[in-house]
Amino acid sequence: MEVVVCDDSMDDLEKIKGLLTKYGEINKSVRLETEYYTDSAELYHQIQVETQSDIYILDMIMSEKNQH
Repeated sequence: MEVVVCDDSMDDLEKIKGLLTKYGEINKSVRLETEYYTDSAELYHQIQVETQSDIYILDMIMSEKNQH
């Protein structure tokens, strides 16, 4: 399962990363691949050129410098 996380807060990214790591440890039968972004424009570009991921976890409020 491919999971993409986009958040401009490094603290929030680290918390989510920890939760996904725990999930992977508990559910060893699930192959978990993760990508992390702090820039929504970069994520938008990746979505345009790559295959879609299974799950996207997105920050609802990002600073204006990150809005595409």
